[in-house]
Amino acid sequence: MKVSVIVPVKDDPPVFACVESLLACERGGHDVEFIVVDNGSGREFRERLGGLPHAVTVLDEPRPGQAAARNAGIRASSGEVVFFTDADCRVSPGWILRGLEGLEATAAELLRGRSGGVATTPASRAIEASFRWREKWVHGQPVNVDTKNLAVRRAVFEQVTFNEASLRAEDVEFGRIAASLGFRCLYWPEMRIDHEHEARLDVYLAKKVAGGWTGQRVLSELGEGRKRRGRGAASRLLRLRPDWLRIRLIRGAIWATVHAGPPVAAASRLLPTSLSGKLVRLLTLLALSLGNLLYLAGFPQPRFSAILSGRYPNPNEPRP
Repeated sequence: MKVSVIVPVKDDPPVFACVESLLACERGGHDVEFIVVDNGSGREFRERLGGLPHAVTVLDEPRPGQAAARNAGIRASSGEVVFFTDADCRVSPGWILRGLEGLEATAAELLRGRSGGVATTPASRAIEASFRWREKWVHGQPVNVDTKNLAVRRAVFEQVTFNEASLRAEDVEFGRIAASLGFRCLYWPEMRIDHEHEARLDVYLAKKVAGGWTGQRVLSELGEGRKRRGRGAASRLLRLRPDWLRIRLIRGAIWATVHAGPPVAAASRLLPTSLSGKLVRLLTLLALSLGNLLYLAGFPQPRFSAILSGRYPNPNEPRP
């Protein structure tokens, strides 16, 4: 079988360890092509990518965003199955074979593997602990798409690709659209990678807010998000008048949530790991919900860096 592996990258030194782990994968006689898509790295780093082994094809995709990079890789690939991972990941030696076995065993169109965390800072250790609830996932369970560790049958791309207008959570968007078309993404833990978590918890939470905005937009566009408008405190907040007060309250809640990250990371040095993980999980859910509110309140798509600084436009400001 012809198999393709796609890795987007932009000035990420861990990509060299990622590629090394990919080339060490067992292939079981399958024809495997490796594609690294450079998404606008600086000249010096791009030259370093040119020194990758000849077994690796390096493409250039100057349009910004991992969605554009992945789509460029898809267009250049020829595999019946396309695997995705990120530049800051390292795959297990059996990653490709276990993924192919999982696709055959489940007959799924998309297969998501198990992602373990490389935790080297207080924040990253707390983030890793916040994912312990995923240990309850079982083989063949329906899950959201995560391109850190994903295998996709070629037929899926005939109907859906990654939305290049999305600034965050474009993989989740891809998965939800694929699901609406009848494709299934199932869980297969034998397909294993290790991933480097964010070193800063405020950056992690800002990205979750931005991802929450995208998630709510997709749900609304698919007709699944309207029910959220009519329930609970969030609904009352969205109806609050005057508008400037509603906007200030939403922005204030986001600022407080994101900037609660560093104190929680610092406290995690003293707290039991399970407790710090639960605190991060709570902040994560709050950040995602506030991202949902941003969309429902009419805010334009935010960049995580703007959320981190608090300098993102409100609905009353002109859009670029």
